[in-house]
Amino acid sequence: MAKKPRILCIEMGTGKGGASRSLFFSIAHMDRSAVDVTVWGRENNPIAEMYREIGVQFVAVPNQPSFRAMPNTLKSLVDLVAGLRTWNRQREWLKNAAVEINSAFDLVHLNHERLFLLAWALRPMVKVPISMHMRTNPFNTFLSRWEMRQRSRVIDHFVYITENELETFKRLGGTEQSSSIIFNIVAPPEPIAPHMKVPQDNRLKIASLANFDWLRGTDRLVDVAAAIKKRGRSDILFISAGMSKLSKGMPGDLGKLAANDGSLEDYAKLRGVDDMILFLGHVAQPESVLVASDILVKFTREDNPWGRDIMEALAYGKPVITVGKWQTFVETGKTGIMLDPFDTDRAADDIIHFADHRNRLDEMGQIAKARIADLCNGNARAADLVNSWHNVIERGRTKP
Repeated sequence: MAKKPRILCIEMGTGKGGASRSLFFSIAHMDRSAVDVTVWGRENNPIAEMYREIGVQFVAVPNQPSFRAMPNTLKSLVDLVAGLRTWNRQREWLKNAAVEINSAFDLVHLNHERLFLLAWALRPMVKVPISMHMRTNPFNTFLSRWEMRQRSRVIDHFVYITENELETFKRLGGTEQSSSIIFNIVAPPEPIAPHMKVPQDNRLKIASLANFDWLRGTDRLVDVAAAIKKRGRSDILFISAGMSKLSKGMPGDLGKLAANDGSLEDYAKLRGVDDMILFLGHVAQPESVLVASDILVKFTREDNPWGRDIMEALAYGKPVITVGKWQTFVETGKTGIMLDPFDTDRAADDIIHFADHRNRLDEMGQIAKARIADLCNGNARAADLVNSWHNVIERGRTKP
């Protein structure tokens, strides 16, 4: 390619989430002689200064039209209407943005599939290809299927963070002729002090890095703690880093507590295990919790064992117990335990086994570090993304 390609990356996050961090790590590791990158993102984005520190221009732009189908149809429709209203309010800005894109850039890369409405708005006006990062696995609903079909019509190239997102896209009716599978980058762990509120005693420490969410399965911490306590063990402590307020509409005791603005802490008290779970609330540096812990657990109901919390735990040499089938990162007996399906008693037994055989944690931790260093290497994965952009630009726009 004769000239250095000019790439515009658009991200819609607050700068604190995994998608924002993933894009930043990719750009930070890129060979700047091979690509010229500009980032557009929300105003007051805390990651903006990080971009400027590495010499990448960050431009604050208005809130963009966004949408992603959710399991609840009503919530999805509300989100779609809100996105369309934003689109309508930003019509003038979108026209001006398209003019700038056509004159200053060779490709637009959207950092999250929620920006599908932005792609839809820009497609008739921009002449350059549009690529999109695919980071989630939506449920099979009519709106998800509609969204996949529409994405297929306007996106020239998809970048999937694992093959699972590609399989979901196809299963829900998406069609595409151009795609890449590129694992997210995990930066080598930096030395950090253990979280000061985590007791430095001999109990096995089990970390959970997630705000409460039914699909994330954070309530299962309490159920597993209860199963462990029933076995007479008091040498295990769960560390919950994240907001614990319950969301309404859940079944059983959780639903009753949520109706009264309850929290996961209230559920732990109800089950008699509040002495086994340390609730830290939001933690600005979740790595400090990992350093203070022995294992990470993620009892997800989405069976998606490849989130950033899992990858970063493995990078820190912490085995992971999670739920699903895909064992590229978490492999049973080597880097942790994969539950398929989730079972409260088995999870309790696995944790107790680790408490009784702590030498296994070090063995698994070393394998975990090496695996993430290889699969999620910054320079290699950033080069993969740059190569995909080069190929898309050479091929040119493929969608009308």
